[in-house]
Amino acid sequence: MKRRKGTDPRSKLIRALDRVTAEIIKLRDMKQCQKCGSRPQPQGCHWAHVLSRNKGFLLRWDLLNSLVLCNGCHRWWHSNPTASGIWFAKKFPARYDYLQTKLKESQTRRTIKTSELEDIIKSHREKLKELKSEI
Repeated sequence: MKRRKGTDPRSKLIRALDRVTAEIIKLRDMKQCQKCGSRPQPQGCHWAHVLSRNKGFLLRWDLLNSLVLCNGCHRWWHSNPTASGIWFAKKFPARYDYLQTKLKESQTRRTIKTSELEDIIKSHREKLKELKSEI
């Protein structure tokens, strides 16, 4: 019998990792849009990626590749890639340099082992506990 798409253990792990990473980013950035400074309602508080999460699969969960944007700024981000890149480089120069290096490294795509995903979610859960204890 064929399984429904997305119900296998690996897909569930990826969804769990997405949820944990989004929660970390929102706590780290204090649920405040990093561009305009607004504090949107929960549904308007977006986990955004600096570099597309499709550029390198591991970049999807890289905390330095993520930030909180409100709905309007997230739309601006995707509509203005050049301007958004310039803005990010000015606001977060060290993160920008780090991501430029990571982008070069991620040009060769490879399958991420399930064990690697399990390691990432374990470290992210520890980071989440740490952030929650600081509040």
